[in-house]
Amino acid sequence: MMKRVETMPAVGQPPQSSKNQTQAIERKRTQHQLMFLIDGSGAMSGTHHTFCTRYVTAIIQHFKALSDMDTSCAMVVYRDYCAQQPVEMMPFTTSQHRALSWYKGIDFYGGFQCLAFSDGLALALQTLDSNSTDTNTTQYCFVLANNAFPVAPVNFVARYKDKTYIDLANGM
Repeated sequence: MMKRVETMPAVGQPPQSSKNQTQAIERKRTQHQLMFLIDGSGAMSGTHHTFCTRYVTAIIQHFKALSDMDTSCAMVVYRDYCAQQPVEMMPFTTSQHRALSWYKGIDFYGGFQCLAFSDGLALALQTLDSNSTDTNTTQYCFVLANNAFPVAPVNFVARYKDKTYIDLANGM
Protein backbone atom coordinates (compact mmCIF):
# COMPACT_ATOMS: atom_id res chain seq x y z
CA MET A 1 0.00 0.00 0.00
CA MET A 2 1.36 3.39 -1.06
CA LYS A 3 0.89 6.36 1.14
CA ARG A 4 0.64 9.83 -0.37
CA VAL A 5 2.73 12.36 1.49
CA GLU A 6 2.07 16.05 1.04
CA THR A 7 4.58 18.58 2.25
CA MET A 8 4.03 22.19 3.11
CA PRO A 9 6.48 24.75 1.75
CA ALA A 10 9.03 26.09 4.19
CA VAL A 11 8.37 29.46 5.79
CA GLY A 12 9.06 32.19 3.26
CA GLN A 13 8.88 29.80 0.31
CA PRO A 14 6.16 30.21 -2.34
CA PRO A 15 3.47 27.52 -2.42
CA GLN A 16 3.60 24.88 -5.13
CA SER A 17 2.01 25.91 -8.41
CA SER A 18 -1.38 24.61 -9.34
CA LYS A 19 -2.07 23.27 -12.84
CA ASN A 20 -3.73 26.58 -13.85
CA GLN A 21 -0.77 28.59 -12.57
CA THR A 22 1.64 26.33 -14.45
CA GLN A 23 -0.36 26.78 -17.67
CA ALA A 24 -0.36 30.55 -17.17
CA ILE A 25 3.42 30.52 -16.70
CA GLU A 26 3.85 28.39 -19.84
CA ARG A 27 1.61 30.77 -21.77
CA LYS A 28 3.77 33.73 -20.64
CA ARG A 29 6.92 31.92 -21.77
CA THR A 30 5.60 31.55 -25.31
CA GLN A 31 7.18 34.21 -27.48
CA HIS A 32 5.80 33.26 -30.88
CA GLN A 33 2.28 32.13 -31.79
CA LEU A 34 1.98 30.87 -35.34
CA MET A 35 -1.43 30.55 -37.01
CA PHE A 36 -1.67 28.63 -40.26
CA LEU A 37 -4.75 29.32 -42.38
CA ILE A 38 -4.93 26.41 -44.83
CA ASP A 39 -6.92 25.93 -48.02
CA GLY A 40 -8.50 22.51 -47.44
CA SER A 41 -10.05 22.33 -50.90
CA GLY A 42 -9.29 19.77 -53.58
CA ALA A 43 -6.94 22.28 -55.22
CA MET A 44 -4.40 21.48 -52.49
CA SER A 45 -4.71 17.69 -52.72
CA GLY A 46 -1.70 17.25 -54.99
CA THR A 47 0.52 19.83 -53.32
CA HIS A 48 -0.15 19.53 -49.60
CA HIS A 49 2.93 17.35 -48.94
CA THR A 50 5.14 19.95 -50.61
CA PHE A 51 3.46 22.73 -48.64
CA CYS A 52 4.06 20.80 -45.42
CA THR A 53 7.75 20.25 -46.12
CA ARG A 54 8.62 23.60 -47.66
CA TYR A 55 6.44 25.88 -45.60
CA VAL A 56 4.78 24.52 -42.45
CA THR A 57 7.75 22.52 -41.15
CA ALA A 58 10.26 25.16 -42.23
CA ILE A 59 8.33 28.01 -40.61
CA ILE A 60 7.88 26.17 -37.30
CA GLN A 61 11.57 25.20 -37.21
CA HIS A 62 12.63 28.75 -38.09
CA PHE A 63 10.72 30.25 -35.16
CA LYS A 64 11.86 27.53 -32.76
CA ALA A 65 15.47 28.33 -33.72
CA LEU A 66 14.99 32.07 -33.04
CA SER A 67 14.36 31.61 -29.36
CA ASP A 68 14.90 29.15 -26.55
CA MET A 69 11.30 29.82 -25.50
CA ASP A 70 8.38 27.75 -26.73
CA THR A 71 6.78 28.43 -30.07
CA SER A 72 3.14 27.43 -30.32
CA CYS A 73 1.07 26.99 -33.43
CA ALA A 74 -2.54 26.50 -34.38
CA MET A 75 -4.20 25.73 -37.69
CA VAL A 76 -7.49 26.66 -39.32
CA VAL A 77 -8.61 24.80 -42.43
CA TYR A 78 -11.25 26.28 -44.70
CA ARG A 79 -13.12 24.54 -47.51
CA ASP A 80 -16.16 25.47 -49.57
CA TYR A 81 -19.51 26.15 -47.96
CA CYS A 82 -20.95 22.89 -49.33
CA ALA A 83 -18.47 20.86 -47.29
CA GLN A 84 -19.59 19.07 -44.14
CA GLN A 85 -17.15 21.22 -42.13
CA PRO A 86 -16.37 24.41 -44.07
CA VAL A 87 -14.04 25.59 -41.27
CA GLU A 88 -12.07 23.32 -38.94
CA MET A 89 -9.50 24.18 -36.26
CA MET A 90 -6.58 22.66 -34.39
CA PRO A 91 -6.00 24.66 -31.17
CA PHE A 92 -2.59 26.00 -30.14
CA THR A 93 0.06 23.45 -29.27
CA THR A 94 3.77 23.67 -28.55
CA SER A 95 4.28 20.16 -29.97
CA GLN A 96 5.67 20.34 -33.50
CA HIS A 97 4.92 16.63 -33.92
CA ARG A 98 1.24 17.12 -32.97
CA ALA A 99 0.85 20.10 -35.34
CA LEU A 100 2.47 18.31 -38.28
CA SER A 101 0.47 15.14 -37.63
CA TRP A 102 -2.73 17.17 -37.64
CA TYR A 103 -1.70 18.88 -40.90
CA LYS A 104 -0.88 15.53 -42.53
CA GLY A 105 -4.30 14.22 -41.50
CA ILE A 106 -6.27 16.95 -43.30
CA ASP A 107 -8.66 15.66 -45.96
CA PHE A 108 -8.41 17.97 -48.95
CA TYR A 109 -11.67 17.98 -50.91
CA GLY A 110 -14.29 20.22 -52.48
CA GLY A 111 -13.53 23.65 -53.82
CA PHE A 112 -16.14 23.79 -56.55
CA GLN A 113 -18.31 26.29 -54.70
CA CYS A 114 -17.52 29.51 -52.86
CA LEU A 115 -14.64 28.89 -50.45
CA ALA A 116 -15.07 29.80 -46.80
CA PHE A 117 -11.82 31.82 -46.77
CA SER A 118 -13.35 34.81 -44.95
CA ASP A 119 -14.77 32.51 -42.25
CA GLY A 120 -11.40 30.78 -41.89
CA LEU A 121 -9.59 34.09 -41.58
CA ALA A 122 -12.18 35.36 -39.08
CA LEU A 123 -11.74 32.24 -36.91
CA ALA A 124 -7.95 32.56 -37.12
CA LEU A 125 -8.08 36.24 -36.07
CA GLN A 126 -10.55 35.54 -33.28
CA THR A 127 -8.30 32.75 -31.97
CA LEU A 128 -5.23 34.98 -32.09
CA ASP A 129 -7.16 37.77 -30.32
CA SER A 130 -8.28 35.42 -27.55
CA ASN A 131 -4.70 34.16 -27.07
CA SER A 132 -2.99 37.56 -26.99
CA THR A 133 -2.63 37.78 -23.22
CA ASP A 134 1.05 38.68 -23.04
CA THR A 135 2.69 41.75 -24.56
CA ASN A 136 5.90 39.73 -25.08
CA THR A 137 4.10 37.34 -27.42
CA THR A 138 4.37 37.99 -31.14
CA GLN A 139 1.67 36.51 -33.36
CA TYR A 140 1.88 35.57 -37.03
CA CYS A 141 -0.73 34.33 -39.49
CA PHE A 142 0.39 32.38 -42.57
CA VAL A 143 -2.00 31.63 -45.44
CA LEU A 144 -1.35 28.42 -47.40
CA ALA A 145 -3.58 28.36 -50.45
CA ASN A 146 -3.72 27.12 -54.00
CA ASN A 147 -6.83 29.13 -54.93
CA ALA A 148 -7.80 32.77 -55.28
CA PHE A 149 -9.57 34.24 -52.27
CA PRO A 150 -13.26 34.90 -52.95
CA VAL A 151 -14.74 38.11 -51.61
CA ALA A 152 -17.46 36.35 -49.64
CA PRO A 153 -18.78 37.59 -46.30
CA VAL A 154 -18.17 35.83 -43.00
CA ASN A 155 -21.08 33.54 -42.12
CA PHE A 156 -20.07 31.49 -39.07
CA VAL A 157 -17.94 33.69 -36.79
CA ALA A 158 -20.39 36.07 -35.10
CA ARG A 159 -17.77 38.64 -34.14
CA TYR A 160 -16.98 39.31 -37.80
CA LYS A 161 -20.40 38.51 -39.32
CA ASP A 162 -20.95 39.91 -42.85
CA LYS A 163 -17.37 41.25 -43.15
CA THR A 164 -15.19 40.16 -46.08
CA TYR A 165 -11.52 39.29 -45.86
CA ILE A 166 -10.80 42.73 -47.35
CA ASP A 167 -12.61 44.32 -44.37
CA LEU A 168 -10.64 42.09 -41.99
CA ALA A 169 -7.32 42.94 -43.66
CA ASN A 170 -8.10 46.67 -43.49
CA GLY A 171 -8.89 46.42 -39.78
CA MET A 172 -12.62 47.03 -40.42
